[in-house]
Amino acid sequence: MENKDGTYTVRFPGKLGTVTVTAPTDAEIARYSGADDGIWVVVMEKAYAKAKANEPKPDVQKRIGEGGQLKTGLEAFTKSGTDTDFLVRVPLLGTKKDDTKKKLDKAFGKVDGKKRMVTAAIWSENEYNLPKGHAYTVMDWDGKMLTIRNPWGRNPRPNANGKRLRGVDNTNPYDTGKFAMTLDEFYDVFSEICYEE
Repeated sequence: MENKDGTYTVRFPGKLGTVTVTAPTDAEIARYSGADDGIWVVVMEKAYAKAKANEPKPDVQKRIGEGGQLKTGLEAFTKSGTDTDFLVRVPLLGTKKDDTKKKLDKAFGKVDGKKRMVTAAIWSENEYNLPKGHAYTVMDWDGKMLTIRNPWGRNPRPNANGKRLRGVDNTNPYDTGKFAMTLDEFYDVFSEICYEE
């Protein structure tokens, strides 16, 4: 919420509570906002850093960094807890696709009608040229296809011999950040998935 004094108040439903921050500077907007979503992403990151640091003017880069566990970010937005699975394609080490299907069905309301938040991460190079060491939002699951969004609001173009991303709703996945994958493709690219419980 934008306040009359130029500050912003962010209410995290999870453990972080309510935080008020000063308006982002031009330098913060340039550093932390690559998407065309306005300044709300920068405000949220600044509030998150302040809540985590418990200091008035935290170093956002130091507190948020360039990665971490999916559950840490998701827990800021839920009181329900989280469940993380690894999608390693080695028997006995990773979550089976049938188990992932069941969890996706539950997360997207096919079991009890309640939709939950889902994030996923890529750990290694992939044929789609999607950034590794990066978290993505899983926006939908229709039983066959996952709709995924890169929070940057865009995706890198594929390499010369790389696979092309499939767009969603007639949009360009490289310009919007949104793309669709089958569960098999998802397992080939993504390494981790985290669900709100």
